[in-house]
Amino acid sequence: MLDVASRVTGRVQLTTDAHRPYDWAVALAFEDGKVDYAQLIKR
Repeated sequence: MLDVASRVTGRVQLTTDAHRPYDWAVALAFEDGKVDYAQLIKR
């Protein structure tokens, strides 16, 4: 996620699956808050 954050500029929209470690990774990589983050959960 740090690699992704280093490659984008401005505010980004990011969607992942429900793999729990993504919550922590997104918060760490986009600590400046410039991300709109969502999880897509299919049932």
